[in-house]
Amino acid sequence: MDNYARQLLGLPYIVGLHWFEWSDESPEGRFDGEDCNYGLVDIHDHAYALLTQEHTKLNLIAEPLHQKSVVPLPLEFKEDLGADYRKADAG
Repeated sequence: MDNYARQLLGLPYIVGLHWFEWSDESPEGRFDGEDCNYGLVDIHDHAYALLTQEHTKLNLIAEPLHQKSVVPLPLEFKEDLGADYRKADAG
C-alpha cells in the first residue's frame, strides 16, 4: 500500500486516493457472497492498529510528496486532449 500510494502522490495529475472500506464486512458476508477484511476497522469498530498507523504516517507526508511531483502527463493522455493542450503545455 505504501509504495502504491507514494507512486500516486508523485503524479501531479492525480487528485486523490482513498481506502476501499471503513469497516470489514459482516461475518455472513455481502449479498454476493464476498466476505473479506478490507476495512480500517473490524466488525466491532476496533481499528487495525498497523494499518491505521501506516495510513496516518502516509497522510502526514502526502501533501509535501504531491507538491514535489514532477512526472509529466503521459503522451497518450496529451494526445487525447488535442492540439490546444499541447500548445499550452509547450509554453
